Amino acid sequence: MRRAGVWDEEVRVPLLVRAPDLEPRDVTLSASLVDLPRTLTALADVPAGERWIGRDLFAARSDAPVFAFLASRRVVDPNRVALIQGGRKLITLAESELELGVLREAYDLRADPAELDNLAPDGADWIAALEARLQPVLSRLLRPVEAPQRRVLSSREAEALRAMGYADF
Repeated sequence: MRRAGVWDEEVRVPLLVRAPDLEPRDVTLSASLVDLPRTLTALADVPAGERWIGRDLFAARSDAPVFAFLASRRVVDPNRVALIQGGRKLITLAESELELGVLREAYDLRADPAELDNLAPDGADWIAALEARLQPVLSRLLRPVEAPQRRVLSSREAEALRAMGYADF
């Protein structure tokens, strides 16, 4: 068993949606969490945010790239980014490594659905082509939309967080 990461057995999660006037159906489309806001606003007939990157899953193309992220503070499970398109997957330990062309893992999911045969050391032509095609999209995804803002918690909010097991602030 692998540690936490971005492999299919850890990121492939079903999504069930129920809405008025939505006919039952199975959609086998891969998606990312960034797709949910645009999908939900489309269902509610509300305009999507101008800077939103995701897509409406009910109107999406099946060949669009999908991304998976693992944000970790642990040394044994460092940050990982997975880029998936057309049955192929690239994994790097951090977005900066992708910009430098450092690739940790590459898998052909059609030939190796269990992701056991890392093709990155072989340097297959499709790896560089997929990396070049997806890197600009990933750069846009990782760019902060808003500047971080510090918020001072009330004593009641801080106590509620402590009661749920979060550390002191």
